[in-house]
Formats: sequence, structure tokens, C-alpha cells
Amino acid sequence: MAEITRQRSGELIRAVFNVLEKHPDGASARDVIRSVEFALPPTEFEQSEYEGRPGSRRFDKIIRFQTISPVKAGWMTKDKGTWKVTPDGLAAVAEFQMTLTLCAKRYVCIEFGGRVSQLRRSVILWKGPVF
Repeated sequence: MAEITRQRSGELIRAVFNVLEKHPDGASARDVIRSVEFALPPTEFEQSEYEGRPGSRRFDKIIRFQTISPVKAGWMTKDKGTWKVTPDGLAAVAEFQMTLTLCAKRYVCIEFGGRVSQLRRSVILWKGPVF
């Protein structure tokens, strides 16, 4: 995943949350990925396929991988192919007007239990750039 920067990871996660905000009852993973692709067209690298795995486009897998942290943080759920934003996820999106890089990398939000009130503390402890 060396071709995916922290900033790009955050942009993708933000786009996922933007889609899920519009679907409070959840949306299929496939529909979310399509909507994100429409909002944030894949880079050449993301559009490519994995070597030895024809038909397995990187973009889809990258988004699925990047959403692991928000799930573990309690910001979204994945259940039988349906993705849904949680109240904590909505609060995090509302509170942080930056890309969700804090959740995408370094697993800072997981260290603090994914709670937005405690996440403020993680912002203070964050050593990396804030986009």
C-alpha cells in the first residue's frame, strides 16, 4: 500500500462517511464503493489490478481495507455486506473537519476506545500532520 498516502487514505474514509451519512439505514458495500469512486475517481495505481489476480481491482480492496479502523473504533458497522455509520461515527465526522486520517492510520482512535470525547485527547497526542 505504499502508493496510498495518509492523506489519500483519509480522503477515502471521509468519502465513505459522506456516503453513509446519506444512508442512515446503511448501504451495500458495493454501492458505497461505487459512490466513493464517483466522488473521488481512483488514481492510476488504484485503478490497476493486483498481479496474478485478474479482475481484482485495487480501489475496491483499498477502501475495504481502509474501513477496518473505523469499524474497530465503533464509527461504522459492516454486517452481511451492509455498511452503516454509527452515532459515534456521525459525531466524529461532525467534530473533525479534517480527513479521518487519525482513524485511517496509527489506530489512534482505537487506542482511546473510539469515543469522540476521548478522541480529542488523541488529537493533542498526534505527532503526524493533520490534513
